Amino acid sequence: MKGCELAAVARDPSAEGGPFVLRISCADGTRVPDHWHPTDENPTVLKGIFLVGMGETFDQTKLIAMKVESFTMVRKEMRHFAVCKGETIVQIHGAGPFKVNWLNPTFSTRTGHFTENPMASAGPAKTKTPAINALRIRQHIVHLGTLRNSFTANTSLV
Repeated sequence: MKGCELAAVARDPSAEGGPFVLRISCADGTRVPDHWHPTDENPTVLKGIFLVGMGETFDQTKLIAMKVESFTMVRKEMRHFAVCKGETIVQIHGAGPFKVNWLNPTFSTRTGHFTENPMASAGPAKTKTPAINALRIRQHIVHLGTLRNSFTANTSLV
């Protein structure tokens, strides 16, 4: 995708059923168009701010900020999109295969622009969309620094 670099950190993300870790580094302002994955996706923000939204179409009003050390789980087939604020690095782990299914095939991830849709006369594709609850997603974004501090404060060495 234009403005982003992807690198496998551990194992092969395309392997069926195998665990993987990959990192995506994106420039400030990069827009990740609406898409979904056939497997669960577990992103952790390592640098920058990753603004994530859920839904069939890109909607800036639905964006939720994930700051450094934030983690969430995006269930398989959940439609989502994102914007990167500042240089952003996101680490994703899960079980393969890691695939991206773009909801708007007229968006070119190479150029970052929309192109004319040759299928426009065929009408919109019919897809089953899982129920989306933005408040639930917001509640599941965990800040790892807060967790680490909570764990340290609630444990003692005996």
